[in-house]
Amino acid sequence: MSKNSQIPHKFSKSFIENLSITKPDGGQKIYKDTDKRSNGLMLRHNTGGSVVYVVNGRVKGTKKQSQFFTIGNASKISLFNARREAERYHDLMNQGKHPVEYVKRAITSISLRELHEHYLENKELHEDTISEYTKDFERLSVKFRERNALDIRRDDVIEEHKAVRIKHTDYMADKTFQRVKALYRHAAKHFLNDEELSIFKKNPVTVLDDTDAWFVNGGQSRRKTECIDTDDLPSVLRAIDDMKSYRGEKKFVHKDSHNAVVASHFFRFLLFTGWRPEEVCKITWSQVSESLRDVTWNDEEAATGLKNAEIQYRAPLNKEAIKTLESLKGYGFESDFVFPNVTLTNHFKQNPTDYVDLLEETAQTGKRYTCGIFRKTFQTYAEFIGVHEVTIKRLVFHTQKHYTTQGGYIFANREHLRRQSQRVADFILYYAKMDELIEFQNVDINVKFIEAARAEVKDESNDFQLVSEVLEHWMNLGRKFDQMR
Repeated sequence: MSKNSQIPHKFSKSFIENLSITKPDGGQKIYKDTDKRSNGLMLRHNTGGSVVYVVNGRVKGTKKQSQFFTIGNASKISLFNARREAERYHDLMNQGKHPVEYVKRAITSISLRELHEHYLENKELHEDTISEYTKDFERLSVKFRERNALDIRRDDVIEEHKAVRIKHTDYMADKTFQRVKALYRHAAKHFLNDEELSIFKKNPVTVLDDTDAWFVNGGQSRRKTECIDTDDLPSVLRAIDDMKSYRGEKKFVHKDSHNAVVASHFFRFLLFTGWRPEEVCKITWSQVSESLRDVTWNDEEAATGLKNAEIQYRAPLNKEAIKTLESLKGYGFESDFVFPNVTLTNHFKQNPTDYVDLLEETAQTGKRYTCGIFRKTFQTYAEFIGVHEVTIKRLVFHTQKHYTTQGGYIFANREHLRRQSQRVADFILYYAKMDELIEFQNVDINVKFIEAARAEVKDESNDFQLVSEVLEHWMNLGRKFDQMR
């Protein structure tokens, strides 16, 4: 097979990923996309293993023969965007323009605003996210937005960062420049020269890292600071549990408050799942499995693009979330909704202000806990104990949109996700009851055994992933020993 022979193949994300981890047999290979949306896109699999998007054609009006033009590294550009760029390249060739040289000339000057627009066009973002990113960007001065992104220097970043702070807040200034930093990362992947190297040689926003010039928390997202402090967990969980038996001064003096009971379970479920409050409040019992171990969500949109995916996706729950549903079911509310309002005909509010106020008052930590903080807390704790970032996404977003591998992977991983969720739950329980006895399967376990079990989980010489698995193993050993006596 000659060097430029073309191998027909329908391109897919998995096909490209598999190519990128192998080296071609017998030298460089060229693959031609057979998808009807290909726009003439090809892949060059180089002898070193790199995979590059290319197109083949002749520039109209020139005497040169057909040749290959590089679009960019396949690990940096999505298949969707590569197909779109292939169409653009062919249009340029039909206009008598050398596509690579034309693009290179066109981007010797690109404003920060154009970079922002390119970012939004090439990302699959929800409308709310686009709106948020645009608000972040528009905090910059008009003059700075129109600057040539290739010419912005580190001193310019420091000056504008301070200017945004004066007009807005410390946090908003940091948030805005985290967005600018992301634009440069995006540009480095998408704007390449003939040698497939980025024309963006530097990210000037790194000066804020290098000089420790971020205003809040080292420039990290609010989730790092806006989560429940582990020192406050005992007070917060106790206040949530006590809410079930709340007694008012005028109302509910002698009986339970329906809304207080539901709010208590609602807050607890949010904390132990990390799910969005606006989605949790609308869960119906028809979505919950009979065993209460899973909640089903319609995921038809994600399933259409993933082999062997589930149209109805079952999100696994950890033991604490299951206990919460068991407790709530015990109240016998005759409603379709898991978290019903007082009339039982509709769902509970996603951010019940009265009970957020009550939680703040009874927890007595001096802090306010809106419903969104439980999601941030779950994610922050998961990061802290080493749960992989992709797994965290799969735990808190009940959809298969984050799954990218082939058949069998989704179903096999449900129990893995449940175990990882339980790790976060164990972490919460550990810090919520550090100086007390910790409940484990209706048995009180002294905290020193919990600490020993945590040490076992960290030990790489065994296969334990959860504190509960270690405790169960020890209990079984004790039972066998007792039977031998």
